[in-house]
Amino acid sequence: MLALALLGLLAAASPADTAVRVPGTTLRFGLADTVVSARGFAAAGPGTRTGRCRFFGLTSDATLTFEGGRLARAEFAASGASTYEVAYVHDQLTAMGYRKNCTQPAPKAEVCDWTARTRIHIEVRGASLKASVVPAGAPAAAPAVALVAAPDAGFRAAERVLARLKGAPAPATATARDTARNGATAKTTPPTTPAGVLARTSLPGDTARPAEPAAGAVPVLPETLAVNLPGRASPYAPATLLSQPRCDYPEAARAAGVQGRVWVLAFVDTDGRVIRAQLKSGIQVLDAAALACVRAWSFGPVTWKDAPCRYWALVPVTFTVH
Repeated sequence: MLALALLGLLAAASPADTAVRVPGTTLRFGLADTVVSARGFAAAGPGTRTGRCRFFGLTSDATLTFEGGRLARAEFAASGASTYEVAYVHDQLTAMGYRKNCTQPAPKAEVCDWTARTRIHIEVRGASLKASVVPAGAPAAAPAVALVAAPDAGFRAAERVLARLKGAPAPATATARDTARNGATAKTTPPTTPAGVLARTSLPGDTARPAEPAAGAVPVLPETLAVNLPGRASPYAPATLLSQPRCDYPEAARAAGVQGRVWVLAFVDTDGRVIRAQLKSGIQVLDAAALACVRAWSFGPVTWKDAPCRYWALVPVTFTVH
């Protein structure tokens, strides 16, 4: 009888399973209410706590729900999310192996359900994002967090403004013959967007980058090249990376557990130097470090129409907390 009683006490004292992480945060499902309270989340009702929390680097208002004193559901609401920050969230979930199902119920709205170790429901309306996360075995439900009022100038309106600022229609298909130092030949038709990575926009003219530097007689390749990720197919012709100094990890991001991949467009001169670096998708606390890092990289020269040319290269910069 004593042995059975001891076994019962040990079972009752065993911690809940905290192996499943709330994606994009330092939280884990199964954390005790007391542990979450110590992290600064205030009680907001029976079994509920609220507070500020980063969700994939986005500063959000979090609502945490507990069952049996353990974290069972997490909801996040963020305002002011830019197009590339939303693209960053999509990119990270895709890289983590999540499967998505998205719809667009309105011109400035998108609703996506992501499934893997957790079930994530994300709604984006203009510059507002809300998300609800539960473990994969829990019932799925739409988030209870109220959307922040979306501004009139949502991300799609911004894209239209940027298109007008370009002052020209999309460039026609061009046949380019460009050979990098390693002999790789670029495609002869404009590339398409990488599946599951940068699905919101096309390259190269949709970001808020200024016009190319005055090039005089130096031509600019009409196609975008890419430094590809190992094991991932890319529709872009390859760019040759010759020098890649190690990137500095921002201490604030490391301390907050923010990690992931920032996509950068690099404008490369005829000698392989990066003239300018422009964000394609990323997250605020990592963006500046990624841009500074890529500006120090060097690439193989490319020729087009038998002459040295400048070109845009799409490159990933990955930050990982060890």
